[in-house]
Amino acid sequence: MAGKSNFTDDQLMDLADEIKAKYKGKELTPSLLERETGIGRMTWKRRIDDYLNELNNPLVRDMGTNSDDMILFPSIETIFTRHGYNVDSHVKLVNALHELELLVQDLYKEKQQHKEQSKKYEKIKDSFEEQNKKIQALKSQKQYYETKYNQLVVSSLEPHLRKEHGITVDIIDFNKNKKLYEKLDSLEINFPEPEETLSQKKIEQLEDEYGF
Repeated sequence: MAGKSNFTDDQLMDLADEIKAKYKGKELTPSLLERETGIGRMTWKRRIDDYLNELNNPLVRDMGTNSDDMILFPSIETIFTRHGYNVDSHVKLVNALHELELLVQDLYKEKQQHKEQSKKYEKIKDSFEEQNKKIQALKSQKQYYETKYNQLVVSSLEPHLRKEHGITVDIIDFNKNKKLYEKLDSLEINFPEPEETLSQKKIEQLEDEYGF
């Protein structure tokens, strides 16, 4: 680092810009600048105190929900003035930079909206997967009881299996009222359509809701 007296105000400003960028927006103090450059704190305060205040209080576009979601836009006019350019003589360029600034703002808002949509998508996806697991569990349960029922029906036809499963009474005694059971229409009386179980209703409800 060159001697302290060799730095012009513009050079000090450039150094302040570099340190501001290095610490990603951290507040610049004469003490911090002295530690980083070896140039005495009073030199910073006496020579470019106003510029340090500008760096520490830039134009802010708050487009997020917390401090991490802020974009800091320095004053375009101040930059021109600081480097010795007349703003009025460069109106078109200044306006173009402001247009670019607005474009960045719009792009950032789109990014934030996309982030929110992604969060909603993840929540829907998690809910979908959870409901799908419930459907599969209910289907497995339904299949299990259907299998057990069919096994029980088959077992009821074999005497040794009836004893094994503890079946002692016929649900339908075909030897009793034989003439009644010989009629076809008696099938509807003795074998009515089974009522829909609660599990089956849950499965159908979830299938309708999620389009399975």
